[in-house]
Amino acid sequence: MLFSQQALFSLNSSLKPTHCIGEDDYRNKCFVDANWLVIRFAEEQVSSQPERCARFIAGAIAQLTDNHTYRQKLLHVEKVTPLRQWSARQASRLKKSDYRQGYLGQRRN
Repeated sequence: MLFSQQALFSLNSSLKPTHCIGEDDYRNKCFVDANWLVIRFAEEQVSSQPERCARFIAGAIAQLTDNHTYRQKLLHVEKVTPLRQWSARQASRLKKSDYRQGYLGQRRN
């Protein structure tokens, strides 16, 4: 399994948008071709919905291994709210509006 947190911006000083639509297609294909399961969450989802992300991962583990231990423990948690992947243009607009700082400051499950 591969778990990846997609950030709106890389951690380098330029804050260049990363993981935009199409940028990870080849990397994902390589992992899938090697029989890996690729699960990607946006940084915003991990920051604001950590238990929901854990529920999703537990569900994947249950499907792959038939071990429902963690899935059962997280059934009370709501499902993760889906987010659309951004284009480079959308990411640039969101960067200018300090969108990232808004969601990093809030926490919810």
